[in-house]
Amino acid sequence: KWQKHELAREESNNKRIVEGVTISFSSSLNGTEICGNSHISVTLNGNGEVLNVDSNMRSFSGSEKADLIPVKDAINEIKEGNVPLYFEGTRRISKLNIERLTVKYYSQFGSSDTDCILQPIYVFEGTAADNDNTEEPFYCYVQANKQ
Repeated sequence: KWQKHELAREESNNKRIVEGVTISFSSSLNGTEICGNSHISVTLNGNGEVLNVDSNMRSFSGSEKADLIPVKDAINEIKEGNVPLYFEGTRRISKLNIERLTVKYYSQFGSSDTDCILQPIYVFEGTAADNDNTEEPFYCYVQANKQ
């Protein structure tokens, strides 16, 4: 899977000027996306020159079958404030509307630079609203395997 993020500005004549772009590639295992410490990204300036290449792709071997917690338990973790919510604003959230749930793997480093552990996670996405009903997108990760 890949994503494109542009850094652009608007000039006074409504002309959009792209000042840079980052292309990121993530990996997957058996069709399930891996997020966290497993990506390659390339950043280019507005002239197409490479500014940065970042890679922390890992090889994965071995596996263990893990029982997952029920989705309702994961939602309770969110309600109880046990997981961080990621969103643009700094307002106090009064309501969450969960619109999408996916299961992914989260890659975290183990005891060495080459050792990597994959954990199943629930990724919740939707909108967060404050007391003024101003909404903005949010997402959060909840560890999905039983601890």
